[in-house]
Amino acid sequence: MIETQRTLEQGESKYRYSLITGFTCVNILSSDRIVFNPADILRLQNHIGRRLPGGISMVDQIPQAKNYPIIDLILEDKPEASLEMYDSKHFKLSGPFQRQEFYSRLPYIAYNAAEKSRQEALNMSSLHAAAVATRDGRSLLILGDKGSGKTLLSLVCGLYCNLGLIGNDLILTEGQRGQVFIKAGTQIFDV
Repeated sequence: MIETQRTLEQGESKYRYSLITGFTCVNILSSDRIVFNPADILRLQNHIGRRLPGGISMVDQIPQAKNYPIIDLILEDKPEASLEMYDSKHFKLSGPFQRQEFYSRLPYIAYNAAEKSRQEALNMSSLHAAAVATRDGRSLLILGDKGSGKTLLSLVCGLYCNLGLIGNDLILTEGQRGQVFIKAGTQIFDV
């Protein structure tokens, strides 16, 4: 937090926009040396949104009325990529931002950087799993190792058992009163 405050006070970074993903608001801050086009992320938003639980949206001002936890992600242009965590709400991401393939990964990095804050503030956790739901709102969480058949089982449940897909591959769960609730999941099958 002190490092973030110092960076902002020295004018090295300023607020650019916010990404809302996984029920968390990630404020993106950077210096003027990092030239990027937020439209690049917006253009990929539908594709990326299906790969992140809760989707993704971009706003150009810090949301005031949302009950989401807020984290700050300071971008720093450097040849080598690294992520530094000051505390659960303040991070510095270094990397070659002039390369579009690095910059296009920003939403995924933001989602993962927000995990600890999401756990602390909302009691939510990401799981490598699949989940389907019945029409009356009950859900089935499908756990297993990579390649064990979670995707196939969720696809079969949808096609033959008339269950709806909550998510495949990455699921966002919330713990409440000793129960686990599935809040969101990725909305895509890679088969």
